[in-house]
Amino acid sequence: MGLFNKQPPQAPNQPQKDPLQVKYDGARSNLLLMVILTVVNFVLALAESDTYFLFSSSFPQFALGLGIGFTEAGLPQFMPVCIVIGVLSIALYFLCWLLSKKNPGWIIAAMVLFILDCVLLLVIGLSAELILDYLCHAWVLYYLISGVVAANKLKKQPPVPPVVAEGDPFAPIGYTADGQPVYPSQQTVVINGEPVDMTADRE
Repeated sequence: MGLFNKQPPQAPNQPQKDPLQVKYDGARSNLLLMVILTVVNFVLALAESDTYFLFSSSFPQFALGLGIGFTEAGLPQFMPVCIVIGVLSIALYFLCWLLSKKNPGWIIAAMVLFILDCVLLLVIGLSAELILDYLCHAWVLYYLISGVVAANKLKKQPPVPPVVAEGDPFAPIGYTADGQPVYPSQQTVVINGEPVDMTADRE
C-alpha cells in the first residue's frame, strides 16, 4: 500500500470512488512526495549537510556531485551548469505531476524518467550501503507503473451514468451500449390521453 494510496472514508449515501482512480491518484501522490523530498535533498546538499532523505530522485544529486567534482578539479565554472541541470530535472518531475491530473500521458513520462533514474542508480554501483535507496526506488517505480496501468484501464471504461434523483421525470430511462443516456424526450409520452413532446417540456 502506497503512502498516499488510501481511499478517504465515504459517507453512506455517496458512491464509492473507482478503485482504478484511487490507484491513479495514489501514483500521483507518491510522485509528488518524491519531488518534495528530492528538493529537500538538493537544498541540503547545496548547504553541504550530511542529512539525506530516501524516497527521492538520484539524478539531481548526481548532477550536483559532478559540479563538486569539476570544482575540485579546478573547473568551478561548471558548477552553476550542474546546479541548473539538477533543478531542471526536478522541475520536469513536478511538471509531470502537475499535468498528469488532466492528461495521464504525463504519468507515463514520469515513469520513463524514473526508470532512467533507477538505471543511473545501478550504474553508479551496487553497494550494500545503497540497499534502502534501491528499495525506495522500487517503491516509487511500482506505484508509477500501477498508475499507468490504472490510467489505461480507466480510458477503456464506458462513461459512468450520472446519478439522478429518484422520481425525476426527466431522468434517463436507459442507456445505450456505449453508455449514452436515453431520455423520455426521445420517445412519445402520453399524458391525459394526449401525446406530449417531452423535449418541449424539458426546454
